Parts: sequence; C-alpha cells; structure tokens
Amino acid sequence: DEFTHERMTLVDKYMMVALTSSSDENNMLVSDFGIIATNEEIHDKRLLVKLDKEVLYNTLNYLQEVKKTYIAFGKCGRAYFNFMKMGDEISLVKEAIKEYDEYQEIFKQMNQIKSYIMDRLIKENEILQEALYKEFSDVERRCITNAVKELVKEGNVIREKSGNTYKIFKNNA
Repeated sequence: DEFTHERMTLVDKYMMVALTSSSDENNMLVSDFGIIATNEEIHDKRLLVKLDKEVLYNTLNYLQEVKKTYIAFGKCGRAYFNFMKMGDEISLVKEAIKEYDEYQEIFKQMNQIKSYIMDRLIKENEILQEALYKEFSDVERRCITNAVKELVKEGNVIREKSGNTYKIFKNNA
C-alpha cells in the first residue's frame, strides 16, 4: 500500500480500487459494477438467491474481473486465484443465477403460507401443523415447515410439540 507501506494481496488492492464506497443504506457493497453481494453472501447460496437478479449479475461480473486481474499476473496470480478458491465463489454465483427463479417461487409460496397461517390464527386459537400439510398437499412439507419456523423466528407464532405434530399459536406477547 502506498500510504501505509503494508503488504496487500492482489484482491485487497483490486477491491480498494473497485469499490467506490463501502456500502449503501441497505449495507450492500457498491462498486464500479453496481451493487454487489457481500463477502458473507458470496459464500452462501441461500443468501445469494434472496438478492435481486441484477445484484447477482453484478457480483458475477465483479468476480470475473477479479479473476482476469489475477490471471494477468501470470503463474503467480493464477496460483493465488486457485489457492483462494475464488472459482468456487464464481460457481456458486452462477448456480444462484441459474436457480434464481425456482427459489423465488419457493419464497413466494412460503410468504403465502405465512400469510395464510397468520390470517387463520386471527380466526382460530391454534392450528395443527399436520393440518397445514393436508391443506397444502401440493406444496412440499419442508416449505410449510420452513414457513412456520420463520414465523417462530420472527416472533409471530409459538410452536409446541403435540403428539407427533406441532400446535401453532399466535404470539400475543
């Protein structure tokens, strides 16, 4: 680094040049490529698919440009690129783009199920999770379970074991 005289990796130098500001109001990275995924998101496909498709493409373009930068440094740059396993990150972003529409449909279903549960709990005191499986027989069970678990995590409902199923109550706290 010209200012601190510390040794920096190539990616550190590239990121310092490429990033115009550290983050926007939503804590997203803003670069010359537009808004890109954070380092945490780049390593987790579940987080990646929650981003806008444009952000995924911006992130892919950014990572491919980083790859070109490394490759331009010859064998040493290529070796460092391989050592840092950045190809895995590129592959993960590509997978997220490929599976984006499918995941968005699942998120849409989960939100519909969550809304249904909350509406039904206004009318009834409790719901058996097994009853939800029967009502949404065309939806995968794990999608229903995840919707219920998200409501619990958000603090909207309470879920307690009842025999071989769960009772779901509205959290009035």
